[in-house]
Amino acid sequence: MTVLKMLLKVELKAELKAAVCGLACMAGLGMAHVSFAAEPPKAPAPPPQSVGLEVITTGKGYGSVSSSPSGISCYVPRPNVNYLIAPDCSEVYATPQSITLTARTDSDSTFMGWEGACSGLAKICTVTVSPLALTTVRARYMGTLDLGDCLFDWLETNFPAHVAPRGTRTVSAATYHFRYYPATDSYLGLSTADGHVYFLPAHGQLLDLGDASGAGLAAACK
Repeated sequence: MTVLKMLLKVELKAELKAAVCGLACMAGLGMAHVSFAAEPPKAPAPPPQSVGLEVITTGKGYGSVSSSPSGISCYVPRPNVNYLIAPDCSEVYATPQSITLTARTDSDSTFMGWEGACSGLAKICTVTVSPLALTTVRARYMGTLDLGDCLFDWLETNFPAHVAPRGTRTVSAATYHFRYYPATDSYLGLSTADGHVYFLPAHGQLLDLGDASGAGLAAACK
């Protein structure tokens, strides 16, 4: 073998080795120096904000609360009644927003107002749910007959000259719960049609004493 062939053979072997090993072999032979900078770890994406709304029903009456946008469908279940869908009284929202709540009453009950994030006697309330917080609203209901008895007792105590004797029986007829007071020949009534309390004095004009819910709060009816 000639010297030229030997040189060619050595060069070809070196080129083949470099092609097979790549940069790692070349670096080992001192033919190349390559370094790779490690990429910094990426920060995890922040979790989406979640905000919660909870409705609690209180009192001894029956009614429901719904929301817009939808999500809340809460009601007071009656004993010994089987419901197809359980009350849904809480909801988680992806972003802070305004929620409108609407209270409704069963025919034998009266809405006694909101507590918590809502307040007042209006049956519609708008509440703003805040980021990463639980917003609680309470809706109170009372049986209309129980409310009438409470109001009549309170009025008898505070206005004995107009409604006497105390403790007469409450009667329900048509759209009224009422009491008749023979000593004063007068009536107290609670209308289930408009939720107002009325007083009829002897040979007088029917007087509207106002909303029974507000009067019930003043009389501490529960």
